[in-house]
Amino acid sequence: MPVEHRAKDCHYIGLDISRGELELAPAGSYDELRVADITQSSAHLEGSCDLALSYQVLEHVKPLPQALEQIRLTLRPGGVFVGQLSGTFSVFGLLNKFDTTPVDGMHVKTLGLRNPEKVFLRTTTGAGRRPSGT
Repeated sequence: MPVEHRAKDCHYIGLDISRGELELAPAGSYDELRVADITQSSAHLEGSCDLALSYQVLEHVKPLPQALEQIRLTLRPGGVFVGQLSGTFSVFGLLNKFDTTPVDGMHVKTLGLRNPEKVFLRTTTGAGRRPSGT
């Protein structure tokens, strides 16, 4: 979430198995960084969150039931989990059936997902791909 859209009275925790992925977020995106496997217990986070967000991640996590259980455990009573997954029947998957334009740096920038310069390598045709190792 862009820093300027963050609620001021909230504490933002970024959790990823890769420190490198966490460091790709714009400066100030998180108040706290946690390098951890979402399928493993995080006792220090149990019952500490009102809201858990997952964007385009869980389709890559195995075993998914363990990850969902750990997310549930981090939530306070009444807490909410919002997750978006990729796939044939995801929002993006369905929209791609109508729009044949490939996702590129302009889409990434417009949607506010990431800095396109860190996501795509420029080639002579202008097409891009994600750098290996990131």
